[in-house]
Amino acid sequence: MGDDIAALSEWGSIFLNPAELTATVTKHFALHRKAIKADIAEFKGHWAAEEWWAAGVVAADLATLAIGPITPVYPTLNTVGFSALAVPDYVAGLIFGFTGDNQLPEIEACYTGGINVKTDAELVLDDLNKMDVVNAYKHINLLKKDLADAMTTCQGMDEDIARIQAWAEIFTEPATLTKTVGKNWLLHKKGIKKDVAAMKSDWALEHYFQSGVDTADALVKLVGPVE
Repeated sequence: MGDDIAALSEWGSIFLNPAELTATVTKHFALHRKAIKADIAEFKGHWAAEEWWAAGVVAADLATLAIGPITPVYPTLNTVGFSALAVPDYVAGLIFGFTGDNQLPEIEACYTGGINVKTDAELVLDDLNKMDVVNAYKHINLLKKDLADAMTTCQGMDEDIARIQAWAEIFTEPATLTKTVGKNWLLHKKGIKKDVAAMKSDWALEHYFQSGVDTADALVKLVGPVE
């Protein structure tokens, strides 16, 4: 959890500057008064109902509304020697694995993001294999955002992105997600482990598209297909 702690520590450094903290909170409360009040009420409701996970999610939303978002600290990745098309090809494979639509040439031409999409997807997969639904929820939101941001200039892919985002809605229901992943892990454990090994091997062999397909295959086995 070192990356999470580092991100939280950086975000929390504003508390060392009371004047800046006061100005920031005052400004954000004026901008987001309604949402902040709604979060406070929702937090109290979840806490009273002993819905601890939901209360934690709302508390985090409240804190970031009042102070500002937490900038994630990603694991250090060795990007030396990667082809310029490595990540676009991986993302094309990821989308193909999820949706069955092969749009490799288009994505190679229009992709504008960095390696974050790959990092996000693999973090979600790692979280699910550990049954860590809290971090899975956080990382799936990063994946949705980073994927959408990286594809803003792409044409004809809105439907694929929308399908993936609809598939990810289960991450907002931790009890259902836990039950689903637990059941699918028992049913597909061997296949999931094979996909994870192939994902790493294909990336090392510079089979970037196939590495993306492997990642999607493992996630689909754990969560279910993209409709």
